[in-house]
Amino acid sequence: MPTALEIYDEMEFLTNSLFNERAPAPSVSFAIGGILSAMGFILWNFRLNKLRKQIESMGLAFDGSLLVRAMISAMVDEDDRFYAIVSFSAISFLILGGLQLNYVSTLLGMFGYYFFKASLEAFRTLLGFWSANDLSDVVITSKRLKSEFHISTEIQPLNIYGDLSAGTTMTAMVFVTQLILIYLTIASLFTEDAHLVYCWDWTDYCPVAGTLGSWSLYILGILSAMVYKLGPQTSFGHSPQNPAFWLQLFLAGKHKDSTFTWTDPISNETKTSKLYMYKVWLRYIMSFTINGVGFHLLLHSLPVEVARTNAFYDIVWAVYGMMWLVDMDYLWGNALTISHPVEKEEGKTDEIKADKAPAEGTTKISKADAKTVEIVDTDDTVRVSAEALKIINEARAKLDALAKGEKSVTTVRGNANHNLAAGALLHVQGASWEDENKVPTSSGGDIKSVSTTDFSLVKLR
Repeated sequence: MPTALEIYDEMEFLTNSLFNERAPAPSVSFAIGGILSAMGFILWNFRLNKLRKQIESMGLAFDGSLLVRAMISAMVDEDDRFYAIVSFSAISFLILGGLQLNYVSTLLGMFGYYFFKASLEAFRTLLGFWSANDLSDVVITSKRLKSEFHISTEIQPLNIYGDLSAGTTMTAMVFVTQLILIYLTIASLFTEDAHLVYCWDWTDYCPVAGTLGSWSLYILGILSAMVYKLGPQTSFGHSPQNPAFWLQLFLAGKHKDSTFTWTDPISNETKTSKLYMYKVWLRYIMSFTINGVGFHLLLHSLPVEVARTNAFYDIVWAVYGMMWLVDMDYLWGNALTISHPVEKEEGKTDEIKADKAPAEGTTKISKADAKTVEIVDTDDTVRVSAEALKIINEARAKLDALAKGEKSVTTVRGNANHNLAAGALLHVQGASWEDENKVPTSSGGDIKSVSTTDFSLVKLR
């Protein structure tokens, strides 16, 4: 295949438009890309050393899984805008020079590189999953992930693949539609004579990146892609693969019989479903395919698509269409509350044993059909189950009445477990249960905090 500039030299243009001038030689693009690549490598080393100091300050050895994850984090995270711009521009200019020399081979190399880069981010998530048994065991090697990762039972999906409460049918429809459209977009770059397009004066068979107009439009495409990648559409550099979310979900699945609870926005009912790991893995593969590989391929194909246009409205449609396709699966889904039964040692039960009596200053309330609840001092950390949290919020309005010395609370709706949770919050010295469908009465005293063993627990401040 002849190079873009060789094709240009044999062309006869309809006009002498500035856009029809000869593009800079490939060496110019390679020089710019090379300089930016050197800057990017220096910045990467600086970022890696910073992570090394942070990890070693925690008393951990900077080797093995931590070293690999830190190297990946320093490469793919976009918490530093300057580094993100330099690294993105470096690869883009190298690709531009390659397009001028061999269009097809450069595109294949570009797609291979960005498949590898998307896989690195997924590999980092899986390394974190394999190296930890629980949320509290995770060592975060990324500044970006630290801001997104929370030791909490509640997680927020940002696309339909992460929203486990979303129907399987709709999720599959979105996935198949995105997959087909991404394939068609990429395939259009490889059609016969795809590297030859109309010039802006409608001269036929203009080589992509062979004219000054096409070369300049490619740079405009780089700018458009960076604005999308680092701008408000991605929460200023948030990874569309959402690694913090998936890592939390994977670790929750390590507990046997885990469940997730959400509030149905249509019926306003709280629903619970078992957390099946095969479904989690299936959703993750879908997300990786679209928001990992597909996102990178589309984003870095955008400059090429813009360089192939020959009208202003074509530029707008190329940019808008690409971004719409990437965002098709966007969904601020239902918040998922992950729960799992407390794992018991062999030969022991959930009840507190005589040799493990409550600490001084605590009181124990027991019911025949409910688990034991300890009332602890108000200065202690408050631990509540996801189900109890809702009841507690409803009960707060009644605290003022209790503080004024009223003897009982008249109405708390819910089942026996709900009443237990509410009673634990509202309990004061001298409280007692009257009936499983009623709430505890009080003879006055100080309000105490609560912990429960019904579900996996989350610290609240």
